[in-house]
Amino acid sequence: MTDIITQLKTTTTLLIGIAFLITGCGGGGGAIGGAASSVVKVADGYIQGAIVFLDENKNGVKDPTEPVAINTNPAIGEYTFKGISQATLDLSPIVVTVPVGATDSDRPNQPIKDVFSMTAPAGGGVITPITTMIQSQLKNNPGMTPDQAQTSIKKAMGLPANSTVDLAADYVAQKAAGGADAANYAKVHKVAQSVATIVKKNQAALQNAAPKGTSQTTMVDLMMQKALAKLPTIVMKVDVAGAKFKDGSTGDLIGSGFSIDLNTLQQQLAAQKAKLSKPVLSLKGPSSITLVVDPAGTYTDQGATLHSNNPNLYTGLTVAVGGDVVDPTLVGAYTLTYNVTPKATTPPTPVPA
Repeated sequence: MTDIITQLKTTTTLLIGIAFLITGCGGGGGAIGGAASSVVKVADGYIQGAIVFLDENKNGVKDPTEPVAINTNPAIGEYTFKGISQATLDLSPIVVTVPVGATDSDRPNQPIKDVFSMTAPAGGGVITPITTMIQSQLKNNPGMTPDQAQTSIKKAMGLPANSTVDLAADYVAQKAAGGADAANYAKVHKVAQSVATIVKKNQAALQNAAPKGTSQTTMVDLMMQKALAKLPTIVMKVDVAGAKFKDGSTGDLIGSGFSIDLNTLQQQLAAQKAKLSKPVLSLKGPSSITLVVDPAGTYTDQGATLHSNNPNLYTGLTVAVGGDVVDPTLVGAYTLTYNVTPKATTPPTPVPA
């Protein structure tokens, strides 16, 4: 990891006679799927017999003090976190391990033969292969909002621009309810089945080849990034299969061309860890602002935000603003820079402007 983050820049141009102001906007989004409750659902189809826990320290491992949900309504995949407040649920992602012997409502008479894991972002009320992709997008793109993660996945799925599909919703129930988006939810369900098949067919082999102590969610995240890259192909196979689609069949087909080189797995995990630990700066406002000259004016910069999957490395640090001093009374072009220096054992290396 470098000792200093690449500078972000914003330019403010003051021009006489242009009465136009572009203002910055803060991040959007929030917890996907609406407000969380003590009851969550687990689905590929509805899953009975899963281990569901709140990953409070975000290490992907069930630690002794972390809350575990009880399977209170197996028929519809409901699990209840008893005594856990909504505020607590909103702080941490949910992790699900589906063990051998659990059942899936898509195949109720066929106990699950391969262990697989799923996750959902903090505040999520439903945990599915699709929310696992959303969480992977958030984890691999610090600063991305849940809405932005959904938009990127919807685009890869080829969902209509006017679709109101919520990828964090219970697609099984939404499909059964009918309505304008019933067909789209049916498609999401098929894609979820295919992604689940990919995970089932690869997770055990990857876990066995990984260094001791590697969490299941780390393995799943690696697979999700591969699956996201192949998502258009998965969707194409779902569309081509049409009414002949068989649960998981496209996952089998994708699985034949879906591979992570076990011989280089340790290097891939090291690269993934380095990527996820890397901090990212994002502007709170736009990268270019045009203002009207004002003899009595002042300029207040909106600043930038530091994002990281490992915030403990950057606790207490601030984003320093440098560059030009913006003078609203004078015509000109001004450039501001933003710098963060992480904790380091060696002097930081300056980044050229």
